[in-house]
Amino acid sequence: MRREFEEPVRPRSEQVIGREELLGRARDQLSRGGSVLLYGPPGIGKSTVLRAITTEYAESARTVLRCSATESESHLPFLALVDLLGLVADEVADTLPAPQQAALEAALTGRAEPSLHQDGLALRLAVLSVLRALAAKGPVLLVADDLQWLDAPSAELLGFAARRLGGVPVRMLGAVRTGTEPKEQEHDPYLRAYPPETLALRLPPLSRPQVSELLAGRGYPGLRRSTLRDIHHTSGGNPLFALELGRTKCSALLNDMLVVPRVSRFPRVVRVLRACGRR
Repeated sequence: MRREFEEPVRPRSEQVIGREELLGRARDQLSRGGSVLLYGPPGIGKSTVLRAITTEYAESARTVLRCSATESESHLPFLALVDLLGLVADEVADTLPAPQQAALEAALTGRAEPSLHQDGLALRLAVLSVLRALAAKGPVLLVADDLQWLDAPSAELLGFAARRLGGVPVRMLGAVRTGTEPKEQEHDPYLRAYPPETLALRLPPLSRPQVSELLAGRGYPGLRRSTLRDIHHTSGGNPLFALELGRTKCSALLNDMLVVPRVSRFPRVVRVLRACGRR
């Protein structure tokens, strides 16, 4: 009997700051069997949130399929498909008709050069059949990071399958980079690789208290309010930028203190070290 997704036991994972509401919405969507797409500018924390959600829901899935695209490899056709299905396709390959088997093998092994024009329907149906067959054995979680660099053939194949999965227990979770100031619907093109009712969630900037909490958790506690204000303003609430600014400011303070060889300054050096969390 096919088992449906269950509400997961949430393990402790890396700390996610300031994303409680967003995580709640993602959990609600996934618990209903839906799919989620995270989007936002570089450094906003998409991959961190993606990992946190994946860690929670991987336990309730029989099969977890993953890919993480990179810009330098985005020109390689079917690479994401290889990452997603390369290790699991053999489990269900014998259930596919011969034309689908041949088309899928060509795409996954590179022994031939499949074309979405020449082998298009067979390959599209093969990907759909593999996902259905895997889901027949238990829930499937498909995770894709940096969708903006997904190779075009893989994106088209995923979109074809996603639009036809219906009530099959395959949940898709992804993240895509958008501009520094995301335009309305900028993420829409990437939704084509996801099911029709996918929930798109934009990661907003962190507030000043959230930036303070983030810095404290990464080893920079006790920074002055003026310093925190400057970091938050300069970073725009971007977690990656805030962490880099925190590191830079603490390093500058330490260098300023340590170049003055006066014993009377030692207590202040200790205070700076403690404030930066580098004891």
